[in-house]
Amino acid sequence: MPLTFRRVGGWALGGIEVLILTALILATRCANYQDVFVAGNVYFSDADCYARMTRVRMCAQHPGLIVRHHDFENYPTGTTPHTTAPLDYLIVALSIFLGRFTSQPLDLAGALTSPYSVCSPAGSSGGGRDE
Repeated sequence: MPLTFRRVGGWALGGIEVLILTALILATRCANYQDVFVAGNVYFSDADCYARMTRVRMCAQHPGLIVRHHDFENYPTGTTPHTTAPLDYLIVALSIFLGRFTSQPLDLAGALTSPYSVCSPAGSSGGGRDE
């Protein structure tokens, strides 16, 4: 009987540790909240965020599109990024849901996807196949 209690206690302690670490990581990733959400608008932190959101807008307008080369960046030659299409489409899917609650669903989905990706099983490890 005491062995079972120790086993359950170990699992509970492990679960508490995971919750605490998740909360700390989420708090760290949301530290620039005041810089992103200003006067009811969404402003991204750097140029990479705007490049991602340009790809997301393209994916929303042309479902199934996988952007392998950016003509809109690094003019006149463009650039070939190492980004993943699944994250672009995750933002598009979240924006469909958020469209009921905000006038800027794509921007809000882009702003929320990065901090909350830490809660997913893969986290934000960057794993997966690059498109």
